[in-house]
Amino acid sequence: LTSWEKQILQLHQLPKLESLILNDNKINVIELLEYNSGEAEPGALQSFEGAIFPALTSLQLAGTSISSWASIDSLDNLPSLRSLRLRNTPLTNTLGVGEVRSTVIARLSRIEYFNASPITDRERLEAERRYV
Repeated sequence: LTSWEKQILQLHQLPKLESLILNDNKINVIELLEYNSGEAEPGALQSFEGAIFPALTSLQLAGTSISSWASIDSLDNLPSLRSLRLRNTPLTNTLGVGEVRSTVIARLSRIEYFNASPITDRERLEAERRYV
């Protein structure tokens, strides 16, 4: 798999999909903001059920080719996302483990687990303070 838009986004037609494991695929960009199913205004983040991937709670992106924070930022548009795995990517390989964790926590307001470790309230608060 290489394209979020052409391949992965097609899975939005599975409204009960809760977990998506995309580890070790060549996906390099995730763009949710520009998706339009044709049923809403241009640029709207909608599918036939409402939100894109409305039940997706867990997403694994380890070993992908993601290299920009904009791709990570777009994940905040997944309304049910609570768990993210992200390591061994061009984006994460340039930073320390703690810096990646802190930055992801600050950018994704609803996640509760990052790389299988729970996020405490205190950790979120500190990450958000550092990010600002």
